[in-house]
Amino acid sequence: MFSVALASVLVPLAAPSSGPGDWPQWRGADGDGLSHGVAWAPEGTTRWTAEIGLGYSAASVSGGRVVAFGFDAQRSLDVLRAFELETGKELWKQEWPGELRANQHEGGTLSTPAIAGENVYTSTSSGTLLCHRLSDGTLVWKHDLAAEHELDPGYYGFAGSPLLVDGRVFVSCDRTLAFDAESGALAWKSEPGEALYSTPARFELAGEPAVAVFGQRGLDLFARADGAPRGSFPFHKDERLVNAATPVVVGKHLFLSSAYEHGCALVDFTSGPAHALWENKLMRNKMAGCVQLEGGLFGFDESVLKCLDLEGQERWRLRGLGSGAISGGDGKLAILSSGGELVVAKASVDAFQELSRSALFEEGVCWTPPTIAGGRILARNNRGTLVCRDHRGGGKASAPASAQATVAELPEASTLVAAHLAALGGAEALAKHPTLHVQGTYEQRSVGFVPAPYELWYAAPDKRRVDIQLPPPLDEMFAKDGVPGHISRVHDGSATFELNAYRGDKLYTPGEEREEGAAARLTALADWNALYAELTTDARVEFDERPCWRVTATLRSGGARTLYFDVATGLLAGREAENEALAIYRNYRSFDGLLLPTYQRVFRPDGGIEELFKIGTVDFTAPPQTTFARGEKVPALLAERTAGPR
Repeated sequence: MFSVALASVLVPLAAPSSGPGDWPQWRGADGDGLSHGVAWAPEGTTRWTAEIGLGYSAASVSGGRVVAFGFDAQRSLDVLRAFELETGKELWKQEWPGELRANQHEGGTLSTPAIAGENVYTSTSSGTLLCHRLSDGTLVWKHDLAAEHELDPGYYGFAGSPLLVDGRVFVSCDRTLAFDAESGALAWKSEPGEALYSTPARFELAGEPAVAVFGQRGLDLFARADGAPRGSFPFHKDERLVNAATPVVVGKHLFLSSAYEHGCALVDFTSGPAHALWENKLMRNKMAGCVQLEGGLFGFDESVLKCLDLEGQERWRLRGLGSGAISGGDGKLAILSSGGELVVAKASVDAFQELSRSALFEEGVCWTPPTIAGGRILARNNRGTLVCRDHRGGGKASAPASAQATVAELPEASTLVAAHLAALGGAEALAKHPTLHVQGTYEQRSVGFVPAPYELWYAAPDKRRVDIQLPPPLDEMFAKDGVPGHISRVHDGSATFELNAYRGDKLYTPGEEREEGAAARLTALADWNALYAELTTDARVEFDERPCWRVTATLRSGGARTLYFDVATGLLAGREAENEALAIYRNYRSFDGLLLPTYQRVFRPDGGIEELFKIGTVDFTAPPQTTFARGEKVPALLAERTAGPR
């Protein structure tokens, strides 16, 4: 996990020396995740690319130079590089031994370098703090923090970036430590506080300069001058401790957010003991934190892009971008999806308004917020490709990708359904294959899960089981009785449940159950009257970068669903509904006369987690008799749900 947000401030605080439009450290010159002083356009062009090594570190920019930090996996070296901002020419690089730490992701560097004056400061995942000259990379000073202060990098490694303010360098590596920026002399250190992943945020408490540190147990404030404790706020909800998003300063308060059902809170330190002015689960930042702009907090709730107002109320949401990352400025948001799309949108609490969209990366995952410097946007993927986009000038906003194209006449929904059915092979092809057995690969790009095997069984009319083999090292962590860990999702015709030997079996929520039930009805559109009370074509729209007919479907069981039919092929391109999955279908292939989508991109309703299923082989073998069995705990869970709360 890399560190994720410095403070989002209403009034800029003292920052490192930098020019207009520079972005000299994590979350920019003012520590708010926003660019200031330079207008930038929604549309841009790629000026240059560079390979910087594995990792999640953002680029820092000062005085026309770009500094980037990455890991050379072949030689096991951390590498710090400097480039010319205008041309991308590499000016120098420095290397030292590093560690991959590929735990539940592909590994690499986690923190972002910081620039102040003539120096650049870098903190490593193993706990080393280094100062180099910005001009030529010469080493000025170095501290092995892990050895000097008995610090344990733990499972993921230290992910906090250096914070430069008031002539000091602040880092959180379990302890929070302050160093003189020029000499490297230690000014103060805190007691151990499990501050592992989040970058310190600068804050002022009753006029006293402070740093806010988000550790795994909660939020701590320290006086910037001497490290004296100035308050704390517990924020520990369960055993899944990944507090990674650095606090966002909102006036005199601090906004906290973390994932895995923790949620968010606006914390007040000004009147009595620290307490939450409001707290909810509407924003659960996993890695990338929020930015505060135009009266809203914009960020990723797990894998759903959302806007909250400053009272904690949700104003809008958007699925489909995975566990992305966000920066902003000039009234706009620069959003990098986990799949590698750069989306520029208007910063508005009223509605999501997309201004442009560009596909930058085809591989790897993108969890790093874009750097916005002097009208350029620099973005990277975890594989080490850094892209510099030129967004200078007034520019012209493109039409929103979701804008509807008006047409004089819309085709009847029944005609679209019939065309899709015919393209699949007709009702005869579906009736011929009452069972289906699929094998392929599964991945969660949004959380870094590499492709792993999965197996799927269908049995008409509405039974389905998906077995997902967990990738290393999770397969060993979830193993039971020597069997590598896996998760099974089952819809047995009436109930939907998960069989999980590690975390225990569970029932799916009603929304998830509707989604799984719909996915299990392979023949649904052959007899759509059994599932839908009404189908209505309402627009021609862009969906998944394809012209599609949008059809609103009313379910006989209640509720509504939206279907998208590809204008060119007639095939179903996707479906979505509130509290159900957004599913995208591509690459249809014929298997014994039956056309099936071999690429399915699914955004789960619980946080919008992005999943990618790719079909490798298909046969029509009948499933084993126990395939859809409920297991030992499921009947009791169903009985408990039926009985309701007592």
